[in-house]
Amino acid sequence: TALSLLIFTACLLKNDQTAFKTILGVLIICIGAMVVAFVFGEQIANFANESVLKDRLAVQYYDTSRFADIFRAMDRILTNPFGVGPMQSWYVYRYEPHNTFIVLSMHSGVFAGIAFTVLYFAAIFRCLSKVIGQHEGWLKYAYVLAILLGLFVLMNVVSSLHWRHMWLVMGLAYGTYRCNTVC
Repeated sequence: TALSLLIFTACLLKNDQTAFKTILGVLIICIGAMVVAFVFGEQIANFANESVLKDRLAVQYYDTSRFADIFRAMDRILTNPFGVGPMQSWYVYRYEPHNTFIVLSMHSGVFAGIAFTVLYFAAIFRCLSKVIGQHEGWLKYAYVLAILLGLFVLMNVVSSLHWRHMWLVMGLAYGTYRCNTVC
């Protein structure tokens, strides 16, 4: 989320028409965050010390095994370059790597993994070039770019092939937008 917001804010700052509104919005959010931190600082600190950090460290072993599964899957891809079949890794190997690119390559083969990766990064590149070049509809491409970058981070730790909105957002990247309004 933070990466998506940072990229989207940078895109808005690039255009003269939206730069002032963006700076004003960022300042309002920062002032609001400082007010909340000042008023509720002690409760936030107690909450963070007592539960969030302690709970997160208690389940760290889960992430360690998850990343080990990803590396094991990479070895399996080399031994089965044409895949083991759609959604079959749990039945064949008794684990499911939580990385979209690895899962697709493991299930459907190396060529499917490469094709998906090219399609995904082409969508990102298309949005980025439209925003940088300030082409028609650049604001809508900036929205899509921010979502795609946020999804990319998630796709590396969660298998997202079943996420319908991922496919929808990828399709939006290839759309043609003629105006810079939100709707």
